[in-house]
Amino acid sequence: RERNRLHAKKSRLRKKSLTSTLEETLESLKAENAKLRESIYKAMGRAQTEQLLQKRILDSHDRFIQSVGQNRVVDSKTGSFLRGLRRKAVAASKKRTRNDK
Repeated sequence: RERNRLHAKKSRLRKKSLTSTLEETLESLKAENAKLRESIYKAMGRAQTEQLLQKRILDSHDRFIQSVGQNRVVDSKTGSFLRGLRRKAVAASKKRTRNDK
């Protein structure tokens, strides 16, 4: 019983350490992403950059949905949900593009 308690405590500490490290890495990557995005905005302009990012996001969604459909990883209800999200993303992108013009 004592051994199990010590092992559980050690596991919790290891998980806490890993979580902390991942959170620090996340914050670092977010800061780097913001700096890179700003440099791209300066080079290409905000509107053109946002259009490019939206296209990349939609392409990424398409690839994900295709892989889900091919691998049958999720049930049909979840697949329908993902396709609905995709439609909303496309509509939002089109609306944003119209507003930028």
